[in-house]
Amino acid sequence: MTEAQFTPASGWCPHPEHWHASDAQATEHEVTALVGALTVALQPELVIETGTHTAQTAAAIGGALASNGHGRLITCETDRALADRAAYMLGQLPVQVLCGHSLDVLPPVLAGAGDVGLCWLDSSAQARRSELVLLRRYLAPGAVIGVHDTRPGRPPARALAQPWLTVLTLRTPRGVSFAQITEGK
Repeated sequence: MTEAQFTPASGWCPHPEHWHASDAQATEHEVTALVGALTVALQPELVIETGTHTAQTAAAIGGALASNGHGRLITCETDRALADRAAYMLGQLPVQVLCGHSLDVLPPVLAGAGDVGLCWLDSSAQARRSELVLLRRYLAPGAVIGVHDTRPGRPPARALAQPWLTVLTLRTPRGVSFAQITEGK
C-alpha cells in the first residue's frame, strides 16, 4: 500500500504515494531500509528499538547486524501478541524482544549491557522525550538516534529539541529524524 492511504499530501511531503507502508502505524518501507543501511554503516554493538509493532524495522536491523557479524538489537513492544509474534519472527537473528513499556523494561536490561550505538524510537508519541532522557546515559559517544513521526507539529519532533543533539529531519510523509550525540553523557 502506498503511504498516501495513511498520510495526505502536504507542503512538507507533497507526494506520499512515493512511499509504502503496511498500515497506518508501520514505518514506511523506504525508511526501514534506511535504518537497516545505517546499521550496516555504523557497525554498532548494541541497538535499541522502541515500538516493535510488526517487527519490520527490527528485522531490517537484526538482518543488518547478522550481516555485520556482530552486535545485537534489544526491541520493546507493549502489546503481548505483537511481542510474541516478533520474538518468533526474529528468532534466528541477534534480537531480544522485550514485552512492556520501554521506560520499565529497558533499565534493568541495559545496566552493564555496554554502550548503545544506534537507537530507533517508534513507540508512542508521548514516550519519546522520556525515552531520550532514559537512553542518554547508555549512549556511546557519537551514537545515532532515529525517531519516526517527526514531521513538523508532531510531538516526537519536539522531543529531539535537546542541546546535546544535532538533528537532521527528512521530508518523508510522517517525518523521520536522525540525531547524533554532540556532548558526553
